Amino acid sequence: MWPSQIFPGCAVTDLNGDGILEMILTHGDSTIEPLSIFTPLTDKALNRGWLRVRVLTQQGAPARGAKVTLHTSRGRQARIIDTGSGYLCQMEPVAHFGIDCDIPVRLEVLWPDTKFKVLNLEASNVNMEMIVSHPR
Repeated sequence: MWPSQIFPGCAVTDLNGDGILEMILTHGDSTIEPLSIFTPLTDKALNRGWLRVRVLTQQGAPARGAKVTLHTSRGRQARIIDTGSGYLCQMEPVAHFGIDCDIPVRLEVLWPDTKFKVLNLEASNVNMEMIVSHPR
């Protein structure tokens, strides 16, 4: 049974660095209660490709509002760096891409100040976290 039936906050993150996202729920509004952490029940997700991208400002902070586009052998995916939009929760400011068996080809980053960076990728750029700094 849950500590309480109230779930005011939910966040998604990769808690252990394996590329599989876990879901965290908070409980209760006014009392201290434990968090609930949900992980996949199968190891099937472990064989899937992924890429995490941290985009930084000139000062080294997370570049909130930056658009990250990943082009792969099968198409493209886009993410906006933000901290989530839930009540009483905050997501990590990371672009997380599930790419399965695709081969990453190119990464494009557009900062809110209109600076732009393109990185050519290859098959070895899978199951890792990249840090992309602002082009000064």
